[in-house]
Amino acid sequence: MDSTASMPSYSPSPGEYLNFALNSLTQAYKGLEEEEEEEEEEKEIKEQVKRLMFYTQSILLGENPFI
Repeated sequence: MDSTASMPSYSPSPGEYLNFALNSLTQAYKGLEEEEEEEEEEKEIKEQVKRLMFYTQSILLGENPFI
């Protein structure tokens, strides 16, 4: 006997499909926001490293980078 024949079929309503889609989109959006925050942090770190490189080079050349 086929076990799937005795199982009742279930078909989600359009509202359930939309709710599932909304949840998926919300999770994807949150993931993108987190990536953007990480990219901003990386940009800030790169800028800080760039400044430190400039300061270090200036000091090595006998200059005062802080004036």
